[in-house]
Amino acid sequence: MATAAPHSTRTLPMSHPEITTRATRWTGRVLTAIAALFLLFDATMKLMGSPAAVKGTTELGWSAHHLPILGGSQLVCLALYLIPRTAP
Repeated sequence: MATAAPHSTRTLPMSHPEITTRATRWTGRVLTAIAALFLLFDATMKLMGSPAAVKGTTELGWSAHHLPILGGSQLVCLALYLIPRTAP
């Protein structure tokens, strides 16, 4: 007769999100800064109507008059991402 394996109540080491190291925190900050700077640069180029942004947008099938709408929505999303209570 086979017996069932004993039930383990051990938790994984990373199951406590409140325990973070200094390196982990700074890695998150650096990655957030890289993403935020890229989105800010892209939104700025769209709002300024740079030729590269117009070319890229039209190649993707959007009209050039959509650039301010896309740039503005990027800025709103970036703001929501950078505000701590609205980010995941």
